Amino acid sequence: MSALTVLAEEERPEQGIFKGSFLILYTNHVYKHTYINNNISIFVKQVKAMDHTKRIKTIINKQQGTLLSSDVDEYNIPRTYVAMMVAEGTIERIDRGVYVLPDSLEDWMLILQKKYPNLIYSHETALFLHGLSDRTPFEYSATVPSGYKVVNAIREKAKIYYIKKELHLMGVTEERTPLGNTITVYNVERTMCDVVRSRNRMDLQIVSNALTRSLKKKNVDYALLMGYARKLNVEKLLNMYIEMLT
Repeated sequence: MSALTVLAEEERPEQGIFKGSFLILYTNHVYKHTYINNNISIFVKQVKAMDHTKRIKTIINKQQGTLLSSDVDEYNIPRTYVAMMVAEGTIERIDRGVYVLPDSLEDWMLILQKKYPNLIYSHETALFLHGLSDRTPFEYSATVPSGYKVVNAIREKAKIYYIKKELHLMGVTEERTPLGNTITVYNVERTMCDVVRSRNRMDLQIVSNALTRSLKKKNVDYALLMGYARKLNVEKLLNMYIEMLT
């Protein structure tokens, strides 16, 4: 006989069967209530875990297999769920704060720009992305505003160009990386000015071929091109190249 039953039976002679039975029912109710609440709490945690994991997978798939810690922070997802997925083997850590799906290619163009948003792809990389150069760049080219501190992690993967802060965002557009992710890059007109301006740091054959191909594009905005050229102080030099190549 359980302690609960004994307690109820001891109360029965003095207080009646009803009260003794009520005690049993009430005590069972408290137990069941606590048990149900605990189960609900566990269930809610499991649902949240599934929800966070699902959102992480959605982000990874959207970014062609790449995930950064900043991505989960943006969606207020606790980083512990990323660690859980690494432990389970669902994703792999390839660098500090960088994760990929197993057997997927890491998109360093996307990764670098997400980690360092002030980087805008330019020059050789911009030419490649715009289809103005057939040479796949061995290192990325990017422009940052003057005074920007370039850490070693950037220098290891990118050739850096500097520009005045007020000109840094001039001509910014979006293109897709070879893996399909959207990144920030300078448009064709700005890129034409940049390669002329930085010609001494580039392969002259790449500069010449890129300008020739650019001038054949029907959608080049020459008014915009010359506006950029004036602001970048390459108008005279750009006109000289145009005369030579047309």
